[in-house]
Amino acid sequence: MRLALILSMLLGGCSSLDARATGGFFIKDRSCDVKLSKWSGDLTQHLLEGGGDGDWGYDPDGLLKAKVGGEYDFVTGDFSYTLTYAPEHWRVSSSADGYGYANRNGDLDVAFDMVTEDVQGDAWQVGVRTQRVGCEETQILHYDAVDAITEGTYTAAGFDYTETLDYSDGGQVTEGLVRPDGTWTQEVTQAGAGWSQVADIEGDADGYSRSDWSYQASDSEASGFTESFLDGTQHTAYDISGGASWDYTVDYLGDGSGTYRDGSFSCDLSYDRGECTASCNDGQTYACS
Repeated sequence: MRLALILSMLLGGCSSLDARATGGFFIKDRSCDVKLSKWSGDLTQHLLEGGGDGDWGYDPDGLLKAKVGGEYDFVTGDFSYTLTYAPEHWRVSSSADGYGYANRNGDLDVAFDMVTEDVQGDAWQVGVRTQRVGCEETQILHYDAVDAITEGTYTAAGFDYTETLDYSDGGQVTEGLVRPDGTWTQEVTQAGAGWSQVADIEGDADGYSRSDWSYQASDSEASGFTESFLDGTQHTAYDISGGASWDYTVDYLGDGSGTYRDGSFSCDLSYDRGECTASCNDGQTYACS
């Protein structure tokens, strides 16, 4: 319903569809002095990569994405494309279907649905609205229960942004930077009723990231790191106030292994589809989380 409303608003502004011109799409008289259209990852980049004729199929930089293929109707503003991920990726594809305009000065105004499928065959949808004027961009991702609102600026260093999410019992604020080479950083602050967590994250264009984080609640504290890999595998290690430590690696399907230690007490951890079993040096086996 929300996306339908956005689309109806865009239809009302059809006269601003600058790309209706039949001479092909190119950037002229840029409204932003940063050449963001070569690495923005949005409709503007897709059109340029396709040579400006409204059809494209190309291999983006980095190991994450194997191909982006799609088309744009310069008269109606309708567009669709599918992003195919690398064979090693935990995602298979993301497909967009929507409407909007890409202006020849680099400005952008689009609304679309994005459906993503993972290696298990599960799929989910998010509504996306992106507006860019000059070097300033606002994007809203609409999920079932929450909107993620991103406001940012393109600079010579990259896309510098703030993302906010508000939940019924808390919220999250992310300060981030995406560089033209695909590397990125984030500072994430989350808080809820009686707890808070902060994280410093660094990632690359090939599907790897590391989050160094700390967690505080009224009755406990923890700090550690989580590494995430292209195939969805995650390696997590952290210490809990009082001396206990966890160290485990789990793949995207929820299978893996690790260790738990608390003084002289130790356990070998086994994960099966997310269910954790601890075989400990006291001879007992426990369920763990």
